[in-house]
Amino acid sequence: MIIKAPHEKRSLAYLANHFGMSERTLSRLFKKETGMTYSQWKNRLYLMLSFRALLEGTSVTNIAYDLGYETSSSFIYQFKKTLGVTPKVFLKNQLQSILKKNGN
Repeated sequence: MIIKAPHEKRSLAYLANHFGMSERTLSRLFKKETGMTYSQWKNRLYLMLSFRALLEGTSVTNIAYDLGYETSSSFIYQFKKTLGVTPKVFLKNQLQSILKKNGN
């Protein structure tokens, strides 16, 4: 549900209600099953989705919108906070790495 529509920003409380359990129970179960909190998992999901979109040539603005960010600036801030580089620098580094692997 979250992977299919990340822009909907479903909260842990929403999911707990959807599955008929308390938020606390779902939180503990999520941590036990994934080894991370729901928030950590969502942030990683958003990064993985943004990696794919960047490599496919999607604009940062469209990625931000698709992931439910209010502005592209807020997406860029979160991306840089997590990885230490902006999406543009990340993409440049990835493309250079791909070219080196292919001998170009």
